[in-house]
Amino acid sequence: MSKILVVEDSKGIRDEICDILRFEGFEVIFSEDGEKGLEQAKKELPNLILSDISMPKLNGYQFLAELQKLPATKSIPFIFLSGKAQLADLREGMNLGAEDYLVKPFNTEELIKVVKGKLKKHQLVQDNIDKLVNENEFLLKEAGRMAKIGYWIYDKKTDEVKWSKAIHQIFGSDPKYGTPELDVTLNCFNEESRQKTIKAAYELNVNGVSYDVELQITNLKNQNIWVQDIGEPLYNDKNEIIGARGVMRDITKLKNDQEELRQAKEEVEKSLKKVQLSEFLLKEGSVMAKFGVYEINIKKDSNYFSDEIYHIFNLQLGQKDAFEAIRKALKKQSRAVLVSCVQECMEKGMPFDAELEIEILEKPTKWIRILGKPIYDENSEITGRRGLVQDITDIKTSQFKLELSNKMIQEALELLEKSENSKKEASKVAKIGYWEYNSVTDTVTWSEYIYHIFGLNAKKTPRPLKETMKIFDKESQNKIIQATLDLNMNGASYNLELKFINLNKKEVWVRSVAQPVYNELNEIVGRRGVLQNITASKKAQLDLELSKQEIQQNLALLEKRKFSMDETSKVAKIGYWEHDLLADVFIWSDYLYQIFESNPKEEIPSKNELLERFDKESQEKLVQVTADIASKGINYDVELKFVNKKNEEVWIRSTGQPIYNKQNEIIGSKGVLQNITASKKAQFALELSKQEVENTLEIVKENEYSLKQAGRLAKIGYWSYDKQTDAIFWSDAVHEIYGTDPKNGVPEIDVVLSFFEEESRKKLVHATIMLATKGVPFDIVLQINNSNNEERWMRNIGEPLYNDKNEIIGRRGVSQDITEQKIKQNELDFKSVKLHDLNNALNQAQKLSNIGSWHWDMTADHAEWSDEMYSIYGVAKGDFYPSNENVTKTVLPQDLYKLECGISCLLEGETVAPFEFRIKRPSGEIRNLYIVALEKKSQQRVFGVTMDITDRKKIEEENFRVKDSYKRLFNNATVSIWNEDLSLMFKQIEELRNDNIPNIKSYLEQHPDILFSLLEKVKVNDVNSATLKLFKAKSNKQFLGSIKNTFGKGANLVFVNLIEAIWNNDKTFTSEVNYKTLKGEEFAAIFSISIPQTEVEQRIVAVSIQSIQSIKDAESAKKESLHKLDEAQKLAHVGSWFVNTVTQVTEWSDETFDIWGFDRKKGVPDFESLSNRVGTDDQELFISNFEKAFNLGIPFDIEYRVYLPNDQQKILRTICKPEFGNNGEVVGLVGTTQDITLQKQAMDKIEKAEEMYRILTDHSNDLICLQEPDSTFKYISPSIKNLLGYEQSDFLGKTVFSIVHKDDISSLKKAMKKKVFSGEVIEAYTFRIRHKEGRFVWLEFLSSPVYVAHKISYFVTSARDVTQWMLAKQDIQEYQTSLQKLTTEITLIEEKQKKEIASNIHDHLSQSLVISKMKINELKKNPQLKLIDEDLQFIEMHISEALENSRKITYELSPPVLYQLGIIDALNWLLDDVEATHRIACLVNSNVINIELSDIKAILLYRSIQEVITNIVKYANASLITLNIDKNNLGVDILITDNGVGFDTSILKNISNHSGSGFGLFTVQERIRNIQGEFTIASEINIGTSVKIFVPLELWLV
Repeated sequence: MSKILVVEDSKGIRDEICDILRFEGFEVIFSEDGEKGLEQAKKELPNLILSDISMPKLNGYQFLAELQKLPATKSIPFIFLSGKAQLADLREGMNLGAEDYLVKPFNTEELIKVVKGKLKKHQLVQDNIDKLVNENEFLLKEAGRMAKIGYWIYDKKTDEVKWSKAIHQIFGSDPKYGTPELDVTLNCFNEESRQKTIKAAYELNVNGVSYDVELQITNLKNQNIWVQDIGEPLYNDKNEIIGARGVMRDITKLKNDQEELRQAKEEVEKSLKKVQLSEFLLKEGSVMAKFGVYEINIKKDSNYFSDEIYHIFNLQLGQKDAFEAIRKALKKQSRAVLVSCVQECMEKGMPFDAELEIEILEKPTKWIRILGKPIYDENSEITGRRGLVQDITDIKTSQFKLELSNKMIQEALELLEKSENSKKEASKVAKIGYWEYNSVTDTVTWSEYIYHIFGLNAKKTPRPLKETMKIFDKESQNKIIQATLDLNMNGASYNLELKFINLNKKEVWVRSVAQPVYNELNEIVGRRGVLQNITASKKAQLDLELSKQEIQQNLALLEKRKFSMDETSKVAKIGYWEHDLLADVFIWSDYLYQIFESNPKEEIPSKNELLERFDKESQEKLVQVTADIASKGINYDVELKFVNKKNEEVWIRSTGQPIYNKQNEIIGSKGVLQNITASKKAQFALELSKQEVENTLEIVKENEYSLKQAGRLAKIGYWSYDKQTDAIFWSDAVHEIYGTDPKNGVPEIDVVLSFFEEESRKKLVHATIMLATKGVPFDIVLQINNSNNEERWMRNIGEPLYNDKNEIIGRRGVSQDITEQKIKQNELDFKSVKLHDLNNALNQAQKLSNIGSWHWDMTADHAEWSDEMYSIYGVAKGDFYPSNENVTKTVLPQDLYKLECGISCLLEGETVAPFEFRIKRPSGEIRNLYIVALEKKSQQRVFGVTMDITDRKKIEEENFRVKDSYKRLFNNATVSIWNEDLSLMFKQIEELRNDNIPNIKSYLEQHPDILFSLLEKVKVNDVNSATLKLFKAKSNKQFLGSIKNTFGKGANLVFVNLIEAIWNNDKTFTSEVNYKTLKGEEFAAIFSISIPQTEVEQRIVAVSIQSIQSIKDAESAKKESLHKLDEAQKLAHVGSWFVNTVTQVTEWSDETFDIWGFDRKKGVPDFESLSNRVGTDDQELFISNFEKAFNLGIPFDIEYRVYLPNDQQKILRTICKPEFGNNGEVVGLVGTTQDITLQKQAMDKIEKAEEMYRILTDHSNDLICLQEPDSTFKYISPSIKNLLGYEQSDFLGKTVFSIVHKDDISSLKKAMKKKVFSGEVIEAYTFRIRHKEGRFVWLEFLSSPVYVAHKISYFVTSARDVTQWMLAKQDIQEYQTSLQKLTTEITLIEEKQKKEIASNIHDHLSQSLVISKMKINELKKNPQLKLIDEDLQFIEMHISEALENSRKITYELSPPVLYQLGIIDALNWLLDDVEATHRIACLVNSNVINIELSDIKAILLYRSIQEVITNIVKYANASLITLNIDKNNLGVDILITDNGVGFDTSILKNISNHSGSGFGLFTVQERIRNIQGEFTIASEINIGTSVKIFVPLELWLV
């Protein structure tokens, strides 16, 4: 029943209208003025309002205007009741929103017609609204789904929040359980977002402030999501806040895009890593591991070989006969192995892995490893094989070397058992060391090579077994312990491979082979064995294993793609097929077999067999579309039905398209099949539900019911009340409404009233009283909770009953159950509000996501656009007619084809894929649009959704620009930037946190191994060009390969501090650190890093390194300058000072305090204290000059005496310079004070010295003179008279050349030239000067320069008479010449005697000994002499020793190698003998093949070198002697060095002492001089001695 509100101030007209309407079955409520009418309208929400215009309080216009303001009353149909005089004013009412008007007076038919017409129209509108609500809900859901937007509403009165499904999805909650509690929702927000939400909600609910915020949540499914939340207040008619509403959008992707912009560096690096990984797997990995990929498909008769295979077999890329060339390259035996492997692979599907040998023309033999797996087609038949080929030549070579090494070990063991000498030989051959352990004495013996393996000094004793065991890893230790136990207990030999870190910090692999040692009682008393370094072979073996793993991984990658495709097909329930029309062959994917329940290993069912499974309609469809696609090339998309083997009905969607050859001929078709059974069943269920509803409505139309039945259906009952009998009557329908039993009669009035809600009870009582007392009928709506506790709404109509005296004798009426209508009305009201909210939310959602929706009538070419569509196209709603023609005009010409293509697909019934296009707005702005959805709803109507993606495009362009900018910024940055991966280091730090370490810094200092482990986990991904320049690296590869060498002194401590900062969760870390360039140059730098806070950030961390070496150098230079200034002041005894005459502040340097003798801790003294220390005679000078400087600005430079408290007297010099202000006034004094006491004293001494010098020069026997740089004399001492007989004046202004001996002039000029240009004191030089008497006198001159202003001013030269010394020198030289000859003669005599002695020993003694030894051997064979066999052996042994000694003496006396092979071989023999006899290591380095010398010179040189080496053996205590023979342009240098104790070479300078080694070396020196050579010796205590012999080139023939 419709409810009508009548608002009329005239009671008569109002009552008449109400009666008419009630009689027609309408529920009527009324009001006498606009104000009360407004209250009733808000409360009752009638279906129609009839209102007068002229009324008190609120007139009709005002009443309508207020209704229009409220969403709940805005849509109620409104009819004006107007007099004829007011017709002119009706336009105003219609503009306000009135539906119609009635002119008073009007008749009943007129009123009823208008009312029913408006109600019917309103109902139609409401139905359309419902439909629109449903459509808008769909649009909102679609838009919300696409834009991830949901809406929410908050009711302040009930404190309830309602969420849409999309918001539940955002928070990960289930809509079934309603909106989560507030605390649950708030807990989803992080701290910052939580505070932001609380603040925004408070401002909205208290102050009505709308908000738009971005928040971060972790939803109930533990997903991290960013959302945009927009909220606005809701008001009632009193402008009070009654709630709020808003939308929430998932902007995670947008935030990720923004984050991608901010972290462009990270994205670039990720892409780079993916590219690098892809390249590694596809190309670089194959090159590094030397493997290539092949595929041989027999069915398709095709072969594929990657580039690396062509390289392995030395073929040209793409060579046509590659397969045959590869087959021929295989050796015969390898070819047979491969044939067997391929046969098993193709017949039995067995993968293979074989190592084969190949021969390539003019190339060394190679080894390859080939792996293969079978290839299956759709029928599970083997059609070919694919796999890898790897070049393992290097690995096989290493294996051969390893096997050879094992053989060498066995040979070494055999040699070990034979003799001690063989041990040494075995060690040299196989780099093997031998060892022996005596368990009785607990001693270990090592050969020299074992020391080398362990990185130890061979001179030291072997380490104890326990210490040696510690350097092995745990596994090796266990092996050694077990093997040793088996050897000691069971005598079992062992052969182990072990690993350890030697003292040089290198990882070493060794093979240890050992066997037991037995005593005479066959007891194990020790063990002996060998140790071989097999590190290289082991690494090769490990590389082989790693290579195998890489190959397996790559094989797995080859299989992965097919698996992924199959899995995708299963998830989407989609299978694909292909039909070869010519061969009539079908190919199915795996899922098609599943749909049709066929075995993939069996053949595909025939077309007829498949066709029989479909129903008749599907068969006809299938035959038709198959014929069309084969003959006309028409694509198809059909739904088909068949019954499977389980007798289940299956629906499939089949799409197909033709396949063309190059001649554009149809050669087949392909397509997909999708199982749509589930969605089809849901569609049928929906259609069935609709049919049931229609059947029910049909029943209602076709049957007529009686009034009672109609009343029952309408839920209307009758009641009456007799005032005289006080009896009440209820019909059964009334009892049904109240939930009472008719058999029990009408309940008591109190019981009846208790059923009503409070407000309804008051309304009923008041209406009943008014009817009973005044006869006022009533028609009211009441709310009850009946006896069955059912909440019901009822309409109660009552009217009075009169007797013939017009007295009220009772009342009667009807009661109708309008619960369903009330619920529908409330639903309608709610839908109206909801529609309004939905429209707002939809518009808001579309606005937020820049999405507009539209319906297009293709026939009429008209579209209905949402508001956002107008915004997207930049046009006003009234200014633009949305048609295809007008829209096309806005599209850029180059994009028109996209739109036309989409429309074409729609017309042909094809699915339209989303596409982009561009438009030009009327403003000229270009926008990028994206058709998200395009769906044909009917033959004429099309639905679509358009998104403005201009901003997204800009973000993408900005993203690219930022990435590009980052690349350029990274590469062109002037600061060194390192891109590092710290994820592994952070992981280890997190593991350390679990150990509850109290102080990480102390822990790392105590555990350097942990620190080293953390440092090892830092991976440098890349560095920029500034880094290469800073570290002087040629390339990234060189730098990254040498990065461990770039850390300078103290860098490890900085790393500890960085770990501490990470441990303390600091945000950044900056420190000064020392680095080294790749050339070893150390420099200081600032290390700066932003400590990553997330796992993503940890993988790409930017580290900046800025060199501050120049600053350091500047600081150092500054400190050095200050230090030098301070030192200079101390050295020069100069102090600086400054006086500020304005502030009267005085500053002194430290040296000023020292000069004046004041304590610097007490500060600068006052001027009076200063003046008191000035000498009495100088005080006036001191004070007056300072007063003039202060007052007049006059500078001064004075000297004065001061007297210090310790009775020390000083002479000071003070220089003062005034400083002036802008106005010329004195503002300060700057000065220095110098202690010149020593200078004054020195001047006094100089004056005295000059006096003494004059006395000395005048009375000296030596000649003293001063010469100009050109050698002109400017002063000559008087002693020239005594030396040369000349006067002083004879040479002043002249040179000496006129009296120099002609043979000495040239050497004199050279000496003078050297003197002038070198500017140094040169060695004394002698020459002959002619005496005035004509004879020549030998003078020795010594000259030194005197500088003035850094230039030579003159020379001071002294000369003395050395004539007698020169004569004695000549005598000595003659003596030395005789001595050299004597030495040579003695040497020759000695050599002759030695040769004769050697010859006698060899010819007589040695021969006799040999004969004696032979005789004894004969005697030993005599059985009669068995008793003296031991004595004979003793004699034989001594004869052998004597014979060996005689040979040795013969070689030492006269080495035949010297005379037969020359001096080079003789020297080699000499050093070999020293090494063998004295156990001193000897090393000979020579670039001279041979030396051709006379016998005499060869003997002298050989004996000289022999003497030197003999001295080294006797006295040096050396362990190494080195002999270097080196030819150069001038001659040959022979250098003999040792690492012995050295000696004091001063003993060689004392010619009179030629005892011991000194005499021997003196003899050597004389021998070398005899062959015109040079001999020098140098020695350093505890370092060693070096002897250098030089022989001029003309003596050698090389």
